[in-house]
Amino acid sequence: MKKYDIESFLSNIESLFKEKLNSKITQINNEKADYNIELIPAGGWYLNHIPQVWDYKQFVVWGISSTALNSQQPGAALQTVTLFIECCIVDEGSSMNEAVIYQLLRYSRALLEVTNENFDGLQGYGKLQLDSLSPSLVDISGKRLRMAGVNLTASFEA
Repeated sequence: MKKYDIESFLSNIESLFKEKLNSKITQINNEKADYNIELIPAGGWYLNHIPQVWDYKQFVVWGISSTALNSQQPGAALQTVTLFIECCIVDEGSSMNEAVIYQLLRYSRALLEVTNENFDGLQGYGKLQLDSLSPSLVDISGKRLRMAGVNLTASFEA
């Protein structure tokens, strides 16, 4: 039997969110109907880094934020990994307004709902914990991004 590990978890998360996130965004757009948030392009997924140059107005940055060993004993331990998944939109330089915050909150909601509705599709973890990340502003090489997302924490047998 293949051991479930961090690499397996990353692969499952990537497959799940690439398959389900845009459908959830479309569902939220239909529900709200006042304006639409943009779908995430298929190539707009960046693992463990924010690119210096990006070709998309919206994209996802995701990856490992921490790993730890817990409950160590001879021959066994639990490994806990925390992943972040954040939807990013390019800051156009306009003054901050409520619409930008609501846009980020909708992306965050889409990520939360995909996780909650599909947690059983993530096989092999001992415990899955979900936390929301507040909208934030990041400066990279003179460019600004607005980001919001989720943290997922899972435990595996090490």
